[in-house]
Amino acid sequence: MKPTIKPKKVLEECPAHLSLRPRDVPFWDAIIHARAYGEWGRVELALAQQLARVQADIEERHNLVDGGSRVQMRKRGFPSVRSVNADLGVLIFRELNLLKALQSAGIGLAAGVTQEHAAQFASDVRAEMAKASQ
Repeated sequence: MKPTIKPKKVLEECPAHLSLRPRDVPFWDAIIHARAYGEWGRVELALAQQLARVQADIEERHNLVDGGSRVQMRKRGFPSVRSVNADLGVLIFRELNLLKALQSAGIGLAAGVTQEHAAQFASDVRAEMAKASQ
């Protein structure tokens, strides 16, 4: 008899304490489906929400530049393509920082290490450091 592989349970909706705009939802879905349900803590969810928002803003700015309509740019508060590109630079910088934070918050979990194992490892390291300092 073949063992059945169950699909990972994923978080389907954004928690109530985090707000998503309609244009953030596709990015939220993509980010959230990168990990199993049990691997998301409150901090990671907040980072994922911020990352989804930034990625949606980046997409919007790209569409604004690609559309080439100066009228639309002015309506959105950008006097020129240069100002949109400057804003894009800030958003991309923010996106990279959020990606780094999200990656470091989930370190070990991506490699299949449970939170209990990670806590035990941290405890062992502290004990070894305490012994070494005596």
